[in-house]
Amino acid sequence: AVVEVKSIAFPAETGVQQAREYAEILGLKFAYATNGRQIIEIDRFLSPYPAIKPAPPVIPVCRCGGG
Repeated sequence: AVVEVKSIAFPAETGVQQAREYAEILGLKFAYATNGRQIIEIDRFLSPYPAIKPAPPVIPVCRCGGG
C-alpha cells in the first residue's frame, strides 16, 4: 500500500488523487490518504469511491526514566 500524508490543516481528501496515482504507478491495490485525523482507504480494484475512516485515537506514551 501507499500512504499519502497531508498536514492536519488540510482535509484528508486533499491527498486522495496523489495516493491513487502513486498506487497505480507502483501497481498496488491499496492506497491511503490521511491528515492525522481522518484516514481514507482507496481500493483501486474494487471501490470507485474511497472509504473514509476516523483515525485511531492517539494514546499518550510515558517514558519514565528511573535510576
